[in-house]
Amino acid sequence: MDFPDHCLRGLRDKDHYTEYDNTITLKGYLPDTRTQHTREDKGYETSINWEDTDSVIEFTLNTQESGKKSFPFGIVRLPLVEIQRIIDNEATKNMISYERCPVDGNEYHGNIVFQAGLSQLKQNMIASVLATYSSKVRK
Repeated sequence: MDFPDHCLRGLRDKDHYTEYDNTITLKGYLPDTRTQHTREDKGYETSINWEDTDSVIEFTLNTQESGKKSFPFGIVRLPLVEIQRIIDNEATKNMISYERCPVDGNEYHGNIVFQAGLSQLKQNMIASVLATYSSKVRK
């Protein structure tokens, strides 16, 4: 399966982004461990949208749940090459993967999947690296 060069991550909470220095925090990429109960591989998901076209930015920014913007603190862009670098690195080899996983109303949806049972320390380390290589798109 082909993937675009970038994915987008929505920022739901204030502590996902540090406004004074324009950086994304590791909390913006920590996975939802509850997803282990619905996945065959028991992995933990961090939801993303694949930036297939330029219109995915607006689509993501305009996503709503219960009549409110899903990402009130904006979205960030992450290069696929950085995800692949983590997958290939000896210290984090195959601890994450990525997938396209369309959901109802969102054909761009996918996940960065953290390996089942990954320690909190490793989750934090990987989330920090993902955050480091992300850049703010828009608020």
